[in-house]
Amino acid sequence: MSVHEKAYEIWLKRGCPVGEDGEIWFEAQKENFLSARRLTKTITGDLYVEIVHKADISDLVRINPEFVKLSKLDFCESDALCWDMEGKAAYCMQVMFIGKTGYGKSTTLNKISGGKYFLTDDIESCTKKLYSSEYKLSSYAEHYFSLCDLPGIGESVEADKEYIRWYGNMLEKSNCVVYVLRSDQRDYSHDEIFINTILKNNGKISDKLIVGINYADKIEPISRTTPFVPSDEQKNNLERKAESIAKLFGIHREKIVYYSAKEGYNMHLLLNKIAITII
Repeated sequence: MSVHEKAYEIWLKRGCPVGEDGEIWFEAQKENFLSARRLTKTITGDLYVEIVHKADISDLVRINPEFVKLSKLDFCESDALCWDMEGKAAYCMQVMFIGKTGYGKSTTLNKISGGKYFLTDDIESCTKKLYSSEYKLSSYAEHYFSLCDLPGIGESVEADKEYIRWYGNMLEKSNCVVYVLRSDQRDYSHDEIFINTILKNNGKISDKLIVGINYADKIEPISRTTPFVPSDEQKNNLERKAESIAKLFGIHREKIVYYSAKEGYNMHLLLNKIAITII
């Protein structure tokens, strides 16, 4: 059941009250969130993804018109897209978000999904498992568009060993990989090692890769304007940042987009790149 349908159900149960739209909408999101978290999808016996949100693709397109072509997407049921979803074979066109802890993967996914489905914290890492938001593409088949949040690398050596194993399996099952960095980041040594050893060694993965530079609003000289509108100097610094990352990682500049999930800046560019990569 979509959030809209759940909200309507709650509204009817409450006797069609006036002036409680916000409260009812929040309650609908909460009920869908708790219900969805009992669902999982699996690719191996010990590797599963917890589903934090499940809705129709029309709900996602309503928020992000950049994904409108997904509502008409028809794809072949191949082993590469197959998952076990609660005992049923499901086929998922999947976007995977990875990167260091605290760089805004979950915030970005919440912005795209239009809800607080992926847990976030300004201090500690909240993503310790694999989580996804699933959008039904077909009324007659188990076809989904998936947005997946993976734990951030760089927490600890031991944690990274386990996460990298997860990444290896998930990379093969994803149609698009968004590697998230920060605009105010200066040390890329960990990211460079990861991209060179895990991503670029697999030619197929390289074709799926997009680099997102989050927190564009944190680039110097920082502006406190709301909504965020970058100055010419900030734009120049963001462009220089993108070009330096392209050179450092050996990635085409067109594969890199700077944005701010919190401010909504350039989110449409990130979504367009994801849609183009998948479709």
